[in-house]
Amino acid sequence: MKTITFFMIVTNYDVLIADYAIRSYYRIYDRRDTRWSGDNFTLLVYANCLSKANRERYIPAWRQIPFVQLYDNTEKARTMHLKAGDVITSPEGIERERDSSCENYDELWTTELKKIETPYYATVDADFEILDASFYLKMMDELDWDEGMVGYSCQHDPDRVVHDTYSGETILLGERWHTCFCVYKKITQQCSVSHFYYQFKLPNGRRYCYDSAGFFQHHLIHTHGWTLKALGDAYADQFIHYGAFSKNRSIAPENIAVYRSLAIAAQTGLPADRRWRRILVARKAARRLVQGLAGRSLQVLFKKHIAERGKYRFDEPAYDSEL
Repeated sequence: MKTITFFMIVTNYDVLIADYAIRSYYRIYDRRDTRWSGDNFTLLVYANCLSKANRERYIPAWRQIPFVQLYDNTEKARTMHLKAGDVITSPEGIERERDSSCENYDELWTTELKKIETPYYATVDADFEILDASFYLKMMDELDWDEGMVGYSCQHDPDRVVHDTYSGETILLGERWHTCFCVYKKITQQCSVSHFYYQFKLPNGRRYCYDSAGFFQHHLIHTHGWTLKALGDAYADQFIHYGAFSKNRSIAPENIAVYRSLAIAAQTGLPADRRWRRILVARKAARRLVQGLAGRSLQVLFKKHIAERGKYRFDEPAYDSEL
């Protein structure tokens, strides 16, 4: 049996960046220096209502990758009559609109993660790319050592007041270990709370909201007594989360490579090319220069593209005309 299963949901809107993200797991596969690297993992790619063009363009190639296990939900979805704007009700009774005509992340995490049989499992986003596997190896070493720790994420946010761009309201957003790359021990499958979004009203009328999986994580800690952890900033240049790419509508095959290279350089100060990363990794001045130039270029060239992810689009067409 493999040690861990990474569960990645890919839609028509993030398929462009997902192709890079999926291949980035070679950075774990190609390493053979620890018990967590090499071929002891599976990347389970859930192709979520991909168009015929996207299925033909990507699925055959992904199936050839040695660590990929792929599930295409095309036949399943035909019987579900999925429609953007329909109301989804969570097991906890919270209603939310379906933002695209495909299966919702919360639904799939709640049903599919419990089917995974490996000792560890992880939610990984289709727009999360591994640049250096060292952060993952650290996470696994600490999880293995600490019996009481059952989850480890790349990032953590405490309770905070935020402006919700989707609803236009100010809300209190509950503590959350980010799900873009979050590893759990199998024992967490015993938690009966779903991975769905959860909310309730405070006495002052403000909504207290748990983003997807946040309420599940809350119960891991406060009901079961387990702990979760997140990485510190020291590992921030070893991965990139492009952020809400599933709401992308305008980045296309013609500009995805430029966008990706600028986004990586703006965050890490290092280019996407692995050879140049090795040369520049210790040169702080050069990294700051690259970071600044890339950040300005990203805002000039892709400001509108990034801003569009702050709103629900309810199936407005992406680059693929078949959608």
